[in-house]
Amino acid sequence: MSPSKEDYIKNIFKDMEERGYSQNKDLSFYLKISKPSVTEMIKKLSDDGLVYVESQKIYLTNDGVKIAKKLISIHRLWESFLEIVLDFDENKVHGQADLLEHVTSDELMNSLNEHLGFPKTCPHGQKIYINLEK
Repeated sequence: MSPSKEDYIKNIFKDMEERGYSQNKDLSFYLKISKPSVTEMIKKLSDDGLVYVESQKIYLTNDGVKIAKKLISIHRLWESFLEIVLDFDENKVHGQADLLEHVTSDELMNSLNEHLGFPKTCPHGQKIYINLEK
């Protein structure tokens, strides 16, 4: 999946957590792209079975939610690693984690999670949805 699609899925998920749905105008604002571009991508994500639209409100399907939780968890694991292990500047970890989340394999995610002791939250107190501790 492309990083662009992943960014849409993450932002839709965050909106759904806050108010139950997302909208074209919000995604356009967050992602700094035109509303027609958002409409086009939402169509692609819908064709992929990851989102659906009702009354101009955008929702993730169950598959979309699973992908979003995994992406967000990978992001937060990287934030944890960068801040705790590498003592990276707190103000820079988000941008670096944004880059790393798109190139992290399942194997690397599992190793990172294990290395960090299967944390339930990132250093900023936000939930990590995956917990693969056996």
